Amino acid sequence: MGIPTVADRIAQEVVKRYLEPIVEPIFHEGSYGYRPGRSAIDTVRKARQRCWRYDSLPMGASLHRTLVEGASTDGGRQDRAAYGGNSQGGVVSPCLANLFLHYVFDMGMVREFPDIPFERYADDLICHCRSAEEARALWNALEARFAACRLVLHSQKTKLVYCKDANRRGDYPIQSFDFLGYEFRPRSAVWHGSQLGVSFLPAASPRALKAIRQTVRRVDTPSTERQDPG
Repeated sequence: MGIPTVADRIAQEVVKRYLEPIVEPIFHEGSYGYRPGRSAIDTVRKARQRCWRYDSLPMGASLHRTLVEGASTDGGRQDRAAYGGNSQGGVVSPCLANLFLHYVFDMGMVREFPDIPFERYADDLICHCRSAEEARALWNALEARFAACRLVLHSQKTKLVYCKDANRRGDYPIQSFDFLGYEFRPRSAVWHGSQLGVSFLPAASPRALKAIRQTVRRVDTPSTERQDPG
């Protein structure tokens, strides 16, 4: 997490306003995060549609040692080789991260796996595959590609998920995943004609619901009750 100074914010805003009109037209249609006119809900909606059409997917990526400059505690500049990560507090950071991943991931998918659609929201991504074999091959290729670019797949988020529903009844160990605060898994659904069936659908994840309940409790608790009696 970075805390830019006022001068940093002004300078970064100038860079952002200059870069966005240039890079926005080249970005891939599967890139959604921090782009004008696109939202997390748009990403989830597209992922839901594609989960109906494709059987399995590896998902999840973590940025590591990308843009490497930041302020040190003594007011100087940190050594570039010793600092890792794109500052999360920077105004221009989302644009730069999207630009970096555009070439590292998006264009790599276009070149090597043009038939595998994906949704990427910043560094969270889903790739929709037609089979477990195709998903494993992609996973191996992504690991090698990211390692070459000093990135790593998230050890907990990355998984091969089977999108099980009424028409896909295979038995695979993982049949759910979390993405942008939503949990995708087999759920009871009402189909056309009021028929009850099972579809692979998103809904608010347990973690997101817990965070919402905690926020509501804090809002409902009077400030005097939250004060430390000591």
